Amino acid sequence: KKNGVLERCGGWGHLLGDEGSGYDIAIRAIRAVLQANDTGATESVCLLQSALLSQLALNEPNELISYVYHHSKAEIAALATSVMQSADRGDTLAKEILQQAGEALGALCATLLSRAPATTPIPVAVSGSILTRCNEVRLSFEQTLRQRAMPVSCICTLDEPTRGVLALYFSQA
Repeated sequence: KKNGVLERCGGWGHLLGDEGSGYDIAIRAIRAVLQANDTGATESVCLLQSALLSQLALNEPNELISYVYHHSKAEIAALATSVMQSADRGDTLAKEILQQAGEALGALCATLLSRAPATTPIPVAVSGSILTRCNEVRLSFEQTLRQRAMPVSCICTLDEPTRGVLALYFSQA
C-alpha cells in the first residue's frame, strides 16, 4: 500500500501473463515438448513428455494441442504437478521451467518493492500453491530478490491468502 493505494504488479490472467502460475508452468512445458517433437530433439524432453502424457492418458505429444484447446485453465494448470515431479526426478528442462517461474515471480515482487519508499527492509508475504509448495520455484524467487538487492527483511508464507492480504493491508493503513 502506497499513499493509501494498494499496489499491484502482474497477475493479468492467463491470456495476458500469469507469470509463475501453474498454468504458466504447464504451458511452458507443453510448448517445450511440442517444439522438441517438431525439431526432433525429443531426447531433451523424454521424461517431461512421458509425465505429461501419462497424467493425461494420452499417446502422442500432438494430442497435447487438442487438450489445451478443449480444457479449462484449471485443468491445464494441474499439469504443473507433472513438471514438478519431473524436476524431482532430475529432469533439467523441468527444473529450468520451474526456475523461470520463480524468476518471473521474483521480478514482479522486485518491481513492487522498488516502488516502496522504504528506508528499512520490508517483509514479503507469499501465497499460492506453486510458490509455497514448490522448492525450485521458491528458491529461484528468493534468489532473484537477493540478486536484485531488494530490501527484504523476511519472506513469510501465508496459509490463507485472503486473510493475509487483509492483515497486511490494514497493518499499513
